[in-house]
Amino acid sequence: MLFETVQLEFQPFDEKTSGELLQIYNDPITMKYIPNNPASWNKEQLDQKLSIQLKDYSSGIGIYAVYEKRSGAFIGQAGIYDSFNNRERLEIGYILSSAFWNQGYGTEICIGLLNYCFKTLETKTVVARMYSNNIGSVRVAEKSGMIFLESTALANGLYRSTYIMEYPTTKKPIKKRLS
Repeated sequence: MLFETVQLEFQPFDEKTSGELLQIYNDPITMKYIPNNPASWNKEQLDQKLSIQLKDYSSGIGIYAVYEKRSGAFIGQAGIYDSFNNRERLEIGYILSSAFWNQGYGTEICIGLLNYCFKTLETKTVVARMYSNNIGSVRVAEKSGMIFLESTALANGLYRSTYIMEYPTTKKPIKKRLS
């Protein structure tokens, strides 16, 4: 296990989990706000993506399977990305099965990733980017304590919001901010 939160466990992917992830990737509701997403995924496409995303596992960078502790259910993926080729500025993201939306898991995933990036990977800055019309993910970033940085127009006519968090000055873990 990579790490855990109150309700969730974050683990490396295995063959069983990649099959479950394929189901999530083929759910149009779940994948509505995922950029550069094919209309449907097959096992070969997913295996190719996973081989790229998992090459940096030893350094803590990559995508991880997220499980609900109570039921043991696989609920999605959480990722830590070296998108800026700078280990002091990492990007986080997640894909949560639509069956688990609106239950607080997105915020718990985000806070868990932030804590892991700052405390374990010792990065200085964490970035999250999402389509601006993805109100759920925008709220997750805000509830997790991230600060809006900018909105960028994309070639597809949509806008991407960027949120950021600098290394906290306190050594205490980041906690959910209630609104």
